[in-house]
Amino acid sequence: MPFAIINGHHLYFEDSGGRGRPIVFSHGFLLDHTMWEAQVEELSSDFRCITWDERGHGMSECLGSFDYYDSASDCIALLDQLNIPAATLVGMSQGGFLSMRAAWKYPTRVRALVLVDTAAAAFSPEVNEQYRATADEWIEHGPVGEVATNMAELLFGKKYDASVWLGKWISKPPSETAHTWDTVLGRDEFLHHLPEIKCPSLVIHGSADQAFDLATAKGLEAGLADCKDLVVIKGAAHAPNVTHPKPFNAALREFLGKYA
Repeated sequence: MPFAIINGHHLYFEDSGGRGRPIVFSHGFLLDHTMWEAQVEELSSDFRCITWDERGHGMSECLGSFDYYDSASDCIALLDQLNIPAATLVGMSQGGFLSMRAAWKYPTRVRALVLVDTAAAAFSPEVNEQYRATADEWIEHGPVGEVATNMAELLFGKKYDASVWLGKWISKPPSETAHTWDTVLGRDEFLHHLPEIKCPSLVIHGSADQAFDLATAKGLEAGLADCKDLVVIKGAAHAPNVTHPKPFNAALREFLGKYA
């Protein structure tokens, strides 16, 4: 299995290889690299597709507290491990948090940026309090009952069969998610940095996303210095690349063909 020691952590990654332009896909909170399977299948004949498990997710370890600037550093260090000077970053939700921070902090390493159902603004105190209650329940009792099914519905919508993810969640000791919960709930305000991200960017957003509304996506579009488009995936919840891969892949391929 391909693991890299990055910033003191064993992190799992997969690399389709080849001579195509490199794309790094970063997954959302409580998910892992497999959420990008439909994109890798679609694009790997033309692009070098790299997926990875972020700290405390999938098969990657988490040894203590961290923030999304640390995760951004992990992403760039993975490029170093693979001898890639620069890549396009595609990040969904949490993956977007770290990808926009990477594009801001390491501008020469990021050719283009795709932000999927993510946000630059910090959670409001009210929303943070609600998520904190979910986190406490998850860590103490595990992802069972409504805590798990509500999270699955938030991510994928009501119609998607999330049994694979429910199985993954229950297989991980709940206490191992404590640092990752603290990280997502401690996310800082980033809106004021968006104009400093100069690379070409694309925002993709599910029209039925309950985590971040369409106004959030429009805020990203307006704030980024060189946003080429906002693509709304009709009927999709928080993970449109999983539940609506065909329109998602079409939008992504068009952008990558021009700017990757």
